[in-house]
Amino acid sequence: MEAQNPVAKRLVDHYGGRQEAADALGVTRETIRLWLLRGIPLEKALEIESKTSGVITGEEILSNARLAA
Repeated sequence: MEAQNPVAKRLVDHYGGRQEAADALGVTRETIRLWLLRGIPLEKALEIESKTSGVITGEEILSNARLAA
């Protein structure tokens, strides 16, 4: 299995699964899979912080972000 982004993994765990996270955030299950592989896009940081009531913070997402090549 490929390494997973730790913040995206926490997000999936918070919601109880990939599909549940996708439904809560209005994205597809495939999007969640990509976030697990590549990290959560910076533009989603504030939305995720709000929708998780601060369980996953924007700061965590920013600190784990990788610059796109």
